[in-house]
Amino acid sequence: MKKIVHILSFILICLGACKAPVDKNQDKGPLILSSIHPYELLLKQMVGDAIEVRSMIPPNASVHSFSPPPSDLKDLHKAELIVINGLGLEDMLKQSLDKAGNKLIDSSLLLSDLIALDSLNQVREQLIHNHQTEDEHHHHTGSDPHLWTSPRMMMKLATKLKAELVERFTDFAPLINHNYETIYSELSAADELIKNERKTFTDPALVTYHNSFHYFCRDYDIHYLGWVQSSPGKEPSPRDLVNLGAKIREHGVRCIFVEPQQDPRSAEVLAKEYDLQIASLDPIGGSLNATTITELILTNWEAMKQAF
Repeated sequence: MKKIVHILSFILICLGACKAPVDKNQDKGPLILSSIHPYELLLKQMVGDAIEVRSMIPPNASVHSFSPPPSDLKDLHKAELIVINGLGLEDMLKQSLDKAGNKLIDSSLLLSDLIALDSLNQVREQLIHNHQTEDEHHHHTGSDPHLWTSPRMMMKLATKLKAELVERFTDFAPLINHNYETIYSELSAADELIKNERKTFTDPALVTYHNSFHYFCRDYDIHYLGWVQSSPGKEPSPRDLVNLGAKIREHGVRCIFVEPQQDPRSAEVLAKEYDLQIASLDPIGGSLNATTITELILTNWEAMKQAF
């Protein structure tokens, strides 16, 4: 009996010795980084499980104020591809991203023609309405960075990213091409759905926490009356609130939208003063259960409709 016990013990020891140690730094295959969650959704759907995709900025964090810990920046060296939004959205990562070289893809450069056309249209509108004073406007510095809120922008971006991915990850080209067709079809269907549902509303108007939905409102002819913060972290002055309140009364707005990542107190002041409902839009999607970029856009559209 003792002999059997010794034999079994010897076998167990050998099995334990043969087991390979877990190397935390072991190569897990290609890594793609996105700066924000919406692009993480788009890229994950395009590459499936073939390539690991991670977002540098957590979806529950404010994009405009997040500062990554040094440990997160190590992934920038490991990543084979880094997809950012551009237009100043990732300024807090600029020093690290400047070293990324040809691994870096700036989405705003892939969409530069659409952004330039939008900027020209805004200048034209300002010239038409030049009787308004500068104080009556709220501006982003430069072009609006919230590209991902527009299905039409994302259709073009998906096409551009597909070409980049197929060139860089040739082994997965058939998978990427197949998934791209699904993504484009879903975004196109969402565009058609929103366009048709928009027709059921008369002069819809929107007030949000900050200017996250400019491209969306432009695409579907929704009056974007204004927003609480003219730039991230800048609280409105009493005059700003009065001017926005006048527009709210003029257009009969019933609802003001806040964002989960932002302090809602200024919006609550407006809501109390003008008897508005408070609802939430989440352009980043951290509070939503969306698993694709199309789901993210449609979930926000469903919430937005209650204001009309």
